[in-house]
Amino acid sequence: VVAIDRRVLFVNRELLGGLRWDPFPYARITGVRQERGSILDKVSVFAADNSATITAVDPEQGRRFVAHIR
Repeated sequence: VVAIDRRVLFVNRELLGGLRWDPFPYARITGVRQERGSILDKVSVFAADNSATITAVDPEQGRRFVAHIR
């Protein structure tokens, strides 16, 4: 995941070596949530027509990411 000045980009590696980009422009983001796990967290970003979740996130990095998006 990459947070840049105009959007959040989720980059996923495909099974056969390709990349899939899911852009989330800040203007379309409707919510962001961090869910705590026993060791690692999950961070979800929601938009009007899409959502994405990052798993196995360091809790401190997750807090900083969520604060940046908000």
